[in-house]
Amino acid sequence: MAESKQQTYRFDDETIRIIDYLAPRLETSKAGVIRDAVRAVAWFIRVAVKQEIDDVRQLIERYGENERITIWATEPEGDDDLPVGHLLIGDVEPDDVRAIGIVEPEAKRVHMFLSMPGWQTENLGVANLGTHVLLTQPKFPLGVLPWPPNPKLTIGARLGDLIPSEPLAEPPVPADPIEARP
Repeated sequence: MAESKQQTYRFDDETIRIIDYLAPRLETSKAGVIRDAVRAVAWFIRVAVKQEIDDVRQLIERYGENERITIWATEPEGDDDLPVGHLLIGDVEPDDVRAIGIVEPEAKRVHMFLSMPGWQTENLGVANLGTHVLLTQPKFPLGVLPWPPNPKLTIGARLGDLIPSEPLAEPPVPADPIEARP
């Protein structure tokens, strides 16, 4: 483990309660909870950047960089609370790609994600949480729309324009987020 330095940070009462709750359950110290949480977030950002670019590259390979993608959301159907995501590539609704909306009710917006078939194992996020390991596949949304939905608003772009010219910088995290622990 790297040399440690003493730092002072201020947290609100709710965050302190969460740290106090997690430390014994994750079998680590309070500092360990904070260290692992920071490393996990940094690792998730790193993996999400790669996942975002890989997803768009797959679509470009299948449909071409000049094809237009359009995404929108409509109200939930039935007992499901999730919005219904819609996606067109060109004028066609593809069988192998879906749009998924996740509502952030307080902000009155829906984050729209691409759902590609299968897990891309090279883009899995793995992080220590005390004595436990968390496996996830983090993603950034393709865009954000207002909620409740406005049927006249969509997210639209040329596929080739979705690869960022300057992707979000990768945080300084170890190449392997899992470290051996006694």
